[in-house]
Amino acid sequence: MHQLTNMKPKQTLLSAKWLAGALSGLMILATSLTVAHTANASSSQAAPVSPMTFMALSDIHIQSGRTGDGTFCHDCETGSLLFKAALGKARSLVTEKNLQFIIYLGDLPAHNEGTSSRETEFATALDGLASIVSGTSIPVLYLRGNNDSIGVDYCTFTAPDRNAGNAEKTPLDFASQPSEWPVYNGNATIIDHNKRHGYYSAHPLGTSDLRVIALNTVMFTKRFSSPKSYFGCVNEQTKQQFVSDHLDWLQGQLNDASSNGEKVILAMHVPPGIDGHSTPHSGRDYSYMWDKHLTYSGSLIPGANGDWVQKVFLNLVDQHSASIVSLLSAHTHLNGIRMINNCSNQAVELNLSIPAVTTDHGSNSALKIISYDNDFELIEAETFYATEHKNTVSSQTPPSYYDFEENQSFAFSDAYSCAPGDPCYSLFERANFIQSTKGAASLLNDMLGVLSVKARSYSAPHVYKEALQTICGYY
Repeated sequence: MHQLTNMKPKQTLLSAKWLAGALSGLMILATSLTVAHTANASSSQAAPVSPMTFMALSDIHIQSGRTGDGTFCHDCETGSLLFKAALGKARSLVTEKNLQFIIYLGDLPAHNEGTSSRETEFATALDGLASIVSGTSIPVLYLRGNNDSIGVDYCTFTAPDRNAGNAEKTPLDFASQPSEWPVYNGNATIIDHNKRHGYYSAHPLGTSDLRVIALNTVMFTKRFSSPKSYFGCVNEQTKQQFVSDHLDWLQGQLNDASSNGEKVILAMHVPPGIDGHSTPHSGRDYSYMWDKHLTYSGSLIPGANGDWVQKVFLNLVDQHSASIVSLLSAHTHLNGIRMINNCSNQAVELNLSIPAVTTDHGSNSALKIISYDNDFELIEAETFYATEHKNTVSSQTPPSYYDFEENQSFAFSDAYSCAPGDPCYSLFERANFIQSTKGAASLLNDMLGVLSVKARSYSAPHVYKEALQTICGYY
């Protein structure tokens, strides 16, 4: 058995669960052997409890008027055929799985759309998400992506609508039932909601045992305040104030959850760390997901003033790792993971990336069903993905299309395999065990094998090795 040393409280708890499960399995085996001659021995054992599940999907990028689905490229937004297929698959999983809630991690419209098209796409995407849970009591939690703003990408969540006399609006205002968002349907309750910036916290189950904290990390990116007029929405000083206020709010939410004994899922569109698809431009100048020059200027987080916002965030995660069960993110469109490290370079959490519905970054269209136990630890994640079909008749359109009819899927435990008896109870513990015993290169290879949802392979010159580790400092 591998020794488990120098562990955080979260790791100790998970390892205890694994050990308890292993011992329980041995006891059950021994009992079964002892009473094998008894005809009704099997009926005396309680049936295993099925884990609870939720669905996670992201990055629809629906494009008005587009019917075809395109092939793998950076310009192939989601057309009506792919969108219809994805919604159909989601509805079938609602029926098949024991879903407790659905979370959508942002980006509704196509990239770089004009205002009118963008508003139509907001409505189409949000109403499509609502249709997944029609006739059920399952809630859908939406959080904003970098394309979810009025007028231009990477702008503020609330902005003047030029088509409505510059009235202040958000993308949610274009849904058929705007007042029902950002938490649509079911008994989920919103705890606190910053409507202007689009971040909030909620109890997705309607009870105060699991809290989802839906962040707006778009404002953490460099492009949120780019000097280019196309992307420029706020100046640097305003951006710094927005982000500092957001981190203060996050600290309050985490403190509140810890005090109430709640478990926490941290959900965001743009994750911290390095953009793995980028390449170093000069020496070791990597492309960071969050603005590497953005610092905290608040007063509520002790000792953090002047620190890089990623360092402040990771310290908060580390301090509350016993409450946090996972981080969920999107934005890359890919099916990756990120090890979340504290400032001592010790892994404390796992960031699970949700693959996109769109195929425009070269991945297969996909969504996830995530399983959790009674303590809300994430213990499995099954990825369901579409298959690309190419038309062989040149005059036939579209030239290619996707569907989910082959019901293809793979589990996290398939991609990141452990041997029987290894302490791999949760997703975090599985990834951390592989990294600790087989090395970071082994974990990286496992991730690269499913990064595109089995559409293609990845290699140099990309920097996924560095992107796998989210750290307090710079590379």
